[in-house]
Amino acid sequence: MFNSIDITGRIATNAQTTHPKDELSKTAFRLYALKESSDQKDEAAIPVIAFNGVGLQIQNRYAVGDLVRIQGRIRYSTWTDKASGQPRSEYQIIVNKARRLELGKASQKARAERQELEEVASTTK
Repeated sequence: MFNSIDITGRIATNAQTTHPKDELSKTAFRLYALKESSDQKDEAAIPVIAFNGVGLQIQNRYAVGDLVRIQGRIRYSTWTDKASGQPRSEYQIIVNKARRLELGKASQKARAERQELEEVASTTK
C-alpha cells in the first residue's frame, strides 16, 4: 500500500472534535511517537486527524498519556494563517485505525474512579 503509516506513541493533547459539515466529524489531537533510544532529545507532537466513527472513538475512549497504535496515511496540508496572512504547512497523520495498547495515568485514574463508584453503588442496593 502506498502512503501508509503505522506508528505507536502516547497521546499528547486532548482530542478536539469539530463538525465542518453536517455529516462529517473531524477529531484532532497530537501524538508523541515512541523514541527508538533514550538519547533522542527532540520530541515533537505529531498532528493526527481522525474522521467520523474512528474520531469519535478516540474522543470518547482515549485520554492524554494513553499508549496507542495508529494506522493510516500521511497528508501534507497548506493554508494561509488568518491572523498573520502568512502561508503555513504541516504533515498530518490521517487515521484509518486506532488501538489503545496501554492506559495512561488519566485513563487509569478515571477507571479507578468508575470502579469505586460501581462498588459504592453495589453496596447501597
